[in-house]
Amino acid sequence: MPIDTTSTLAIIIGASVAFLFFLVFLKPLRKCVKFLLNSAVGVALLFVLHALGGTLPISAMTLLGSALLGLPGIALLLLLRLIFHV
Repeated sequence: MPIDTTSTLAIIIGASVAFLFFLVFLKPLRKCVKFLLNSAVGVALLFVLHALGGTLPISAMTLLGSALLGLPGIALLLLLRLIFHV
């Protein structure tokens, strides 16, 4: 059963649209996944640090700092705690 020209053209156009769709939305999706992974690592590290007797309390501000910045956020929170002796 041969494929006619209209079907071939429809397949090519559909594949092109799908390719452009993935090109446009793949980069923001990667950024979202990276942000979620960074947030999970930061919050998990904050809880591990707290469980091991760390000096950082678990509050809304520390959770926000660790979720947004990840490991550098934890380091920044520890540094601020050392500087201001809070």
